[in-house]
Amino acid sequence: GLSAADGAPASPGARRALEELGLDLTGHRSRPVTRALAESAAALIAMTGPQAQLLAERHPPTRDRIFLLRSFDPASPPYSDLSDPFCGSPEDYRRCRDLIRRAIPGLVRYLTQTALPPPSL
Repeated sequence: GLSAADGAPASPGARRALEELGLDLTGHRSRPVTRALAESAAALIAMTGPQAQLLAERHPPTRDRIFLLRSFDPASPPYSDLSDPFCGSPEDYRRCRDLIRRAIPGLVRYLTQTALPPPSL
């Protein structure tokens, strides 16, 4: 994350929204985006335009590998943000979860078809 504390667990709302699908986030821990992590990634996926801009400012060599998650959902309008449901209602978390689920197949397709090797550090 861009402002994530290293090692923080997923929020209770996120854990509950994924438990509804039979997924367990109890072992998940946050990790800040470091220079080494950003520069070794095949793609950096942002949830919002401002996050994408911040990634580009902090890690200029990665500009061409920064994408908005919803851009991988063909039904999503161009440049659509995905609002953070943190501290929101259970429905906010479900909506976010479902929007992420719609984008994942396109993201996986992009990553497997592009098969970009990570840049060398």
